Amino acid sequence: MVRNAKTGGTNNLPQPAMTLEEAVRFYGWEHLAPGTQQCRWYTLRRFGLLGLKPGEAEKPTLYGKHNTKRRDASILNKVFGFDFYVPNAEPHRYELPTDEQMSRALGRKHGLYTALMAYAGLRVGEACAMDRSYLKGNFIDVQHSLRDGLRRKAKTTGMVRIPKWLGEWVEKADFYYPECHNVSKSLRLDGLNPHQLRHFYATTLINTTSNLEMVRRQMRHTNIATTLKVYVEVGIELEDIDHIQPPGFAA
Repeated sequence: MVRNAKTGGTNNLPQPAMTLEEAVRFYGWEHLAPGTQQCRWYTLRRFGLLGLKPGEAEKPTLYGKHNTKRRDASILNKVFGFDFYVPNAEPHRYELPTDEQMSRALGRKHGLYTALMAYAGLRVGEACAMDRSYLKGNFIDVQHSLRDGLRRKAKTTGMVRIPKWLGEWVEKADFYYPECHNVSKSLRLDGLNPHQLRHFYATTLINTTSNLEMVRRQMRHTNIATTLKVYVEVGIELEDIDHIQPPGFAA
């Protein structure tokens, strides 16, 4: 019998180590999007339930913030048939970074990865998987994401227009594929987090330009409703991206 240190619950079967790929096959998740597969695998791993099937796992106690518990409840209900109540999500509230915060973060070891999130809208795993071969003129071809040291298919793929100064930085950079948690830890030194930078990017586009569909494409949202759900109804022209600059930048 195995006791879960976080939940205090017990499971009657031993908990095998199981990779994401093994979990996808074991639970039949092949039809799900890579991001959904990854999210389910991570939740089951947190609760020590990997390798267990419906009827083999005891219902655990949820923990964490409201939206974390909501996500976990939904996943555990779907995988194991539990009856957790799934509340409505609480909206995220992000403080936009100040010029001072951005200047400090851009000057640190992981500054280029900060720039890729803040001025190209990449998710942290996508930024960490970046290398020079993804640069196509004034665009980045986003195809991969780095997680747990492995390069996987990105949650959403596509070409992202970037400012000229960022393209020049990418062209000259030595890429070293940092762990995502190390980049996040570095951002916390300046009171920032990865998704806050992605939100900052979208807000910068919206405040600069006039085409909502272009915001959707740059953010690689699968539909316009996702963009509307998070951001106000204004948009962007493709060429306007060239004028987005970090604080203190001199052309």
